Amino acid sequence: MHARTLCALPARSPELEAESRRIAAATEAFLARGGEIEQVGAKMLDGPEPFVINPRRTPVYAHLFEQADATPAPAAPKPATAKQPVGRIAQPAPATPSPVALIRAWALLGRTPKEMAESLNIHEKDLRQLCRQHGIACRQR
Repeated sequence: MHARTLCALPARSPELEAESRRIAAATEAFLARGGEIEQVGAKMLDGPEPFVINPRRTPVYAHLFEQADATPAPAAPKPATAKQPVGRIAQPAPATPSPVALIRAWALLGRTPKEMAESLNIHEKDLRQLCRQHGIACRQR
């Protein structure tokens, strides 16, 4: 709060009084000529514009409508598969190990976190975070 005794500007002044009288006279003249004053205040709008979320246009739900709206495409004929010679067992394609599995294996082999991070093309800080999350003990430099 400020002390009113220290306030340099007066609450009322002759200039303010004169301006108030001029505005009051102009208002009376306007009303005498037949003018009307409509007070609007909070009545300017009937109410706030309703806010509606269109789920078809939001990134969270749009993909659900794309799947539902899509018409099923005609089934393409399956490509002919090469038949295996009799007596051979088909070998499944080798699966690529996850980065965590690689980190775990490399840690057991004694690689440093810096070497592992460079091999995975990630920052060493991110690699150490993965090690903490999965309980992998890394060799110190």
